[in-house]
Amino acid sequence: PFASHGQGALISAYVFRKQDTKWVFERGQKEITEAGSYGNTPPGRLIQLGDEKYGLLFEGGFCGQGYCESGAFIVALSEPAFLVFERIDTGAENSGTCSDDTRERESTGLGACWSYEGTLEFVRVPESAYYIIRVAYQGTDGDDNDRSKVVRKDTPVCLKMGTMKYSVLNDPKCKDFKALPSRVDNK
Repeated sequence: PFASHGQGALISAYVFRKQDTKWVFERGQKEITEAGSYGNTPPGRLIQLGDEKYGLLFEGGFCGQGYCESGAFIVALSEPAFLVFERIDTGAENSGTCSDDTRERESTGLGACWSYEGTLEFVRVPESAYYIIRVAYQGTDGDDNDRSKVVRKDTPVCLKMGTMKYSVLNDPKCKDFKALPSRVDNK
């Protein structure tokens, strides 16, 4: 661990496959990406990204100057080269820079209070090796044009694997797709 909040930790990954009764090294990479703070990575876990696709999901957050943000990123393990999918927004709030009291906001310059959370869900897609990742949001967000207002944040965002990267899927039916049960693998 380091003493600085800006110092992340290197993330490595090594893949083994079971051959008969023993585990055989398949591939690995010592320095895939860097993430976290104080020399520690955010918590990670093995997840299923498709019927035969796996990855590591890291989720964490940071608070500073009255704002808190949480996010996730994924290291896909099933391709010949490990792929890193950066920054999926999973929440934010401004409790350190806001007030619900209109008079206090007017006299101090504080903004209105808002807070939202996003939950990652996975949706099977026909003829696709990777699931869609849907982030289901609940809560409110700050209005970009007026700090004294908040807006509902409840429209999900869907991400679909394209040419070796996830991109936003602009499909209004995204919110109605049936999510799979949790894809966490604790083996």
